[in-house]
Amino acid sequence: MKWDDVNCASSSYLSIAQCSYSTIIESGCVNSNSYDATVYCYTTRIWNSSPFPGMVRLQDGIYSNEGRVEVYCNGQWGTICSDGFDSTDANTLCKQLGYDGYNSFDHTSRLGSLDFIILSMQLQEKVIIPHFGESSYHRRLQA
Repeated sequence: MKWDDVNCASSSYLSIAQCSYSTIIESGCVNSNSYDATVYCYTTRIWNSSPFPGMVRLQDGIYSNEGRVEVYCNGQWGTICSDGFDSTDANTLCKQLGYDGYNSFDHTSRLGSLDFIILSMQLQEKVIIPHFGESSYHRRLQA
């Protein structure tokens, strides 16, 4: 599963699942990890739990606070395509991971074929978000 066209309308969102998104993937992101969003956060997460629907994580980074963005949905981990992924989306994602926001982000290939980097700053509290389904298309979830 992959999310595309993630669009967070507000920087006050605490969960990426509050943003609109599509599960219908355009050609640039189909069967390719070269367009997966990647995040670098400032500090290590302070909690650890079993995956729950809507949980996000960072994978394949050099450090635990960076990596490809993955979302847990319908019992499996999927990625977020970086098409249209912007500073508001990055801010929301970093807040969901327990950070106060991001410092900067850039499109780059520093993680192999991965191309989206976000730097996060300061720690905040953990956020639990509601369940969402894989069949939603541009569905907005409110926590």
